[in-house]
Amino acid sequence: MIPNLRISRNSLAGYSQDMSKEARVSLLAYDKLAGSCLRAILSGQLTQTTTIMQSMNQHFENLQVEMDKNKALQEQLIQMQQQMMHMQQEALDRLASIHGQVQALAIQTYELHEYPIPRLFIVLPKMMRRRDRLAKPFSEQFQLFFLCECGEHTMNEESKTQHEIHLAKHEGYDLDKSTEFFEKYGSYVLTLMYMIKYGIAAAGLFVQPLASTKLLSGLDLAQEHLRHLGNIGPLVDDTIRFLQDMKTTTQPCDGPAASQTESKKVEALEGADLRQLESYLKVQDEGRVLGNLYRTITPEGHVKWVCFDHYRSNYRNSATEDSRAVVEANGGKFTEETGKVEIKVSSNVAARQFYDAIAKARGIQELEFTFGWDATMDDLRDFAEAVTKANITRLIVDGSYLKGSTRDVVYRSRRFDPLLNVASNGRIQYLRLKNFDRFFSRVNVSLGRAPKLRVLSIESEIPFTEKTTKSYFNGLLERCPSLKSLELKLNHQYSPNKATHFILSKLQHLEFLVMDCGRLSITAKISQGKIRGMKMTIARLHDLNEEDLALIKLGHLTRLAIEYTPQDSDEDRLSTILHQNSNLRLLQIGCLEERCLAVVKLVVSTRAEVMEKQGPPCLRVFELMSEKLIPLKTGPFDGRTYIQSRLSFDEDSNTFDMRTSIRLQDRTQVSNEHPVWDFIREYGWSVVCLVAPRTINNELAAVLDDITMEKGSRLEVLRFSPHSLTSSGLDCLDRVIHRSENFRAVGLFLHNLEDDGQVAAAGLLLRRYEKTLDYLGLYGNSLKWLPKLGLLTLAGCRFSRLETFGLAPDPRCSVPSTCVPWIANMVSASRQPGFSSPPVSPRRQEFRLDAEAIDSWPSLKHVSLQRLVFRPEDWKVIIEAMNIPMLEHMDFKGSNFSQEQLKVLIDRIPDNGVSTIPLKVLDVADTDLPKGPDTRALLGILQRKAPFVKVMGLSA
Repeated sequence: MIPNLRISRNSLAGYSQDMSKEARVSLLAYDKLAGSCLRAILSGQLTQTTTIMQSMNQHFENLQVEMDKNKALQEQLIQMQQQMMHMQQEALDRLASIHGQVQALAIQTYELHEYPIPRLFIVLPKMMRRRDRLAKPFSEQFQLFFLCECGEHTMNEESKTQHEIHLAKHEGYDLDKSTEFFEKYGSYVLTLMYMIKYGIAAAGLFVQPLASTKLLSGLDLAQEHLRHLGNIGPLVDDTIRFLQDMKTTTQPCDGPAASQTESKKVEALEGADLRQLESYLKVQDEGRVLGNLYRTITPEGHVKWVCFDHYRSNYRNSATEDSRAVVEANGGKFTEETGKVEIKVSSNVAARQFYDAIAKARGIQELEFTFGWDATMDDLRDFAEAVTKANITRLIVDGSYLKGSTRDVVYRSRRFDPLLNVASNGRIQYLRLKNFDRFFSRVNVSLGRAPKLRVLSIESEIPFTEKTTKSYFNGLLERCPSLKSLELKLNHQYSPNKATHFILSKLQHLEFLVMDCGRLSITAKISQGKIRGMKMTIARLHDLNEEDLALIKLGHLTRLAIEYTPQDSDEDRLSTILHQNSNLRLLQIGCLEERCLAVVKLVVSTRAEVMEKQGPPCLRVFELMSEKLIPLKTGPFDGRTYIQSRLSFDEDSNTFDMRTSIRLQDRTQVSNEHPVWDFIREYGWSVVCLVAPRTINNELAAVLDDITMEKGSRLEVLRFSPHSLTSSGLDCLDRVIHRSENFRAVGLFLHNLEDDGQVAAAGLLLRRYEKTLDYLGLYGNSLKWLPKLGLLTLAGCRFSRLETFGLAPDPRCSVPSTCVPWIANMVSASRQPGFSSPPVSPRRQEFRLDAEAIDSWPSLKHVSLQRLVFRPEDWKVIIEAMNIPMLEHMDFKGSNFSQEQLKVLIDRIPDNGVSTIPLKVLDVADTDLPKGPDTRALLGILQRKAPFVKVMGLSA
């Protein structure tokens, strides 16, 4: 489809009167051909257009006698001829522009560090099912299909497979957030759709025009999903039309400037933005490479993603399988789709066997190698030689075991020379050396030029203060002129500011610089030898020296993270940093609760000053976190108080949106002298999650009630213990919940229900919040109250939103069998009132119908049964009641959980080889589960059925 062309023609039928029969036939044929010609022009079928116009010219000549008689007919036909020629030329010009965009995209080449996922794909409208149309009647739904990037680089003399770009052997991916996807990638996708429709032959890639393409060839594995693609042309046209309409809406201008803008958009998307593509896909085959494609490296070092047939046409199958066997025999992993091997080798004998294998299997491009023994310099030479012989372009070496200092004396500080020399072998593009001790004190080699090296990362401290090391490092940089990314560790005595200027003076093509000196780390974005933006992480503000402050004063910060609490004495320094860096977009500060209010007020007031003096741009997001920048979680609880807030500022003013999560200390009551009291009184309206296992009281509830009544409430989750609350405090919380539009969940911590009054109050509370209860934790010195609580919650309490259930007495307690049905009911997939299913009666028919909706309720995700002693038959009842395929966390710490229960648990996990359960944690610390081969065998079966699970508390 050629955009921006307009149809304007009148029918010739009115001129056919008083004509001879032959002339009338020619006139009507000419008229019909004119319509076909316009449609061919608009659809971009220029070869067909030329054929049609030749036929039109023949009929035009046949009408010459009639035109001599009728001047009006002559003018109309000449006008139509001129219009067709004009539109054809306009279409040719437009197609030339499109071809230029497509060719620019096709000839671009990428190296391994730039190209983590396939870049060629098309997007087609999805054939919607009726229920989808009913659910989203106004939404456009699309699917993305990756392309095999075959071409000259996949051809060889023996190859019998075709080498034209075609759809990958995959059923495609549904697009998530399609509007956002097209806003981000629309121009790029449109260029790819033009490439498929009109064809291209450039840079060794071949795509025939859609009319004669073999795009759909080789899709036997996906025919069931792609049956509707039998006639792909209209779907391609639909996507092109959709993208053209969207572009017209968002960018109505046209012409050379617009085309130049589109080209820049396409080029920009070829960088980091394209790496985010996967976040817009609904990926069902986790762990697989997108599109079932395989990554290959051309002799020039460029990356291509091709299908299995074109991949194997270049690599010998037997050699690949031999390599896989050697890797797996050493406990390694071989991912053939990306050509990546991860392996730890424990001896030089096993290493030589591995080296022979990778030399024969040319499909290995990426190697992550750990020396599992204290290798000699000769061992390192053998390794470097093997890497050079292989097709490896990305190399990661772990030197954790290379500690023998006596070997350095023998080799006169040259032990690591072979590892550095591998960078100049003409193939390595990415080199990372990690966990090396005093690396730069163990090299003494003049590195050859490394023109292919793009990324260098050395995780070993550089003693810049030593002249010999600085001189050597200077030579190293001079021999790596094409470096785009450099990652280093500095001696804490050396200034990152000086190091930055030194490095930029040596590397003209550098794009990213990462440095860590202990007290701070930076990631700088570089362009043309200058810093364009910088992310910085600081441990403590008061540790910064004058050189550090000079680097900050340059004003390049776009993101700043401070790990530990700024004190009173740090406030001026923090304020100065904010004034000096108007391009700062994100500020993160780890902070203890006693300083949270002061820090928030300081940031808000300082930003207001910057806005008043300088105007935008200015700080957009401020995140207050716990120290070390650890994200706040609602559990498990470590007994400390945490406050976490996120302030999102308007771009042009100092107004902000604020969301706060608070977790209160287990023991200390919050009074009017507590820092959390003041924070809630000031910003309680912003609290979205409040967790108070023991410490909320009537006074704090009243403060929260007052501030939310004045400024509204954003509360979504409230988890608390009613231990220190009376009815007035509960009423305050109810009012807060009532005025919270987005409120969704209550969690209750019930402790030591010693008397009947406390048990009755707890039962009333459970009924009060049964529709919103998502967390229930029961704690105490005994379980004598549990049967009474169970009886009080029998009638009507379903807890349909419950996701976490915990029962944890202290010390260890035996559980009466009378309590087991209630516990089994609480942990079951369908929590129903009562210990057993009652007979169905007319009065219960309504409940029976309601129970059908239980399938839509969220099942439990977390079950904690700590320090409990059950009889074996009771354990069986409880475990069989659980919806194991939905659980993520199971905690049996301190209980009498044993091998018998582990077997029951494993038997409950489906083993159909298709579904994967989400279980992540099984905690069996201090249980009756013994160590030994039998338990290890059972855990092996568990790991196979639940591959993501981590078993805790059972050390080898």
